[in-house]
Amino acid sequence: MPYYLEKSWNRSQLRFPEGMNLGMINDPYRLAGYYAFFQHRAKDKVILDVGAGLGLIGLKALEYGAAHVY
Repeated sequence: MPYYLEKSWNRSQLRFPEGMNLGMINDPYRLAGYYAFFQHRAKDKVILDVGAGLGLIGLKALEYGAAHVY
């Protein structure tokens, strides 16, 4: 891993010792809400995923037909 990424990762682990997106991953109700939204509204749209984290939301938008995710 390049030094600058390792340094950034180490800082994030100090700030969020349980994992940066563990809360999101372990919240099925919140994820289900996002997934339901994209299932009905993402088709052929361009999505901007601000603060993407792991990219779960962007990946799900693509799965439901988004034209592009930034």
